[in-house]
Amino acid sequence: MERSKCICLILIWWFPLLLSGSHKEIIYRAYVRNDMVMWQQTMVRMAASSSLSIDDKMELLNYYYGYIGWAIGKMRTDEASQYLDDAWELLEKLEAQNVYPSMTSAYRSAFYGFAIGLSNYKAPFYGPRSITSVKKALAMDSLNWFATMQYAHVLYYMPEIFGGSKTQALSLYVRSEQIYESNDFIAGDWNYLNLLVTIGRVYDEMNNLAQARRYYEKAMFVEPQFWWVKEKLYPELLKRIAPQ
Repeated sequence: MERSKCICLILIWWFPLLLSGSHKEIIYRAYVRNDMVMWQQTMVRMAASSSLSIDDKMELLNYYYGYIGWAIGKMRTDEASQYLDDAWELLEKLEAQNVYPSMTSAYRSAFYGFAIGLSNYKAPFYGPRSITSVKKALAMDSLNWFATMQYAHVLYYMPEIFGGSKTQALSLYVRSEQIYESNDFIAGDWNYLNLLVTIGRVYDEMNNLAQARRYYEKAMFVEPQFWWVKEKLYPELLKRIAPQ
């Protein structure tokens, strides 16, 4: 009986989203709830569709981007590699159509970064390509928040000896936030929450706990049910702040 009740509750929540056709809303809820199974199912369902518009395909590319990054972080390398192959195929089709060239160049930079994350020995080959791609994206659109964030990723993870700079990366992350909020702010976008938590974690890693706290609190203000911050990052940060 309890199991049936639980299933009914899940269906009550899930069906309205399916009926609305809002993949974006489902992905956002999956991110907020840390439910990557739901994310994957939505992504796979979109990929199987034969009636995706250009904008739908760009959306799917973004979902691949988010899922691959998560899978690499969880050491699910086979899964990440599989979806990276799918993402490359989709990206190349979009590039052939010459749509959203600044964004596709930024994704190309990100995917080179993922390839390095999966096989570090590829860094000398893919690293320069990643930099070239993101600079190309920004040359086409200096107000592309995603490309700005991607350039920050490149500088943050690149060794200093090769030109990396965590300080410069942080400035770019904040710049990306400013661009997003001034031009592209859209309620219910997982990318915005991800950007806020990224900035918070960078401050955290730099031991600037006050700024880390500010960004975690900002993320929770935007989305009070943001599980990753609410249940993990923020409580852990408060424990470190308390003794001071």
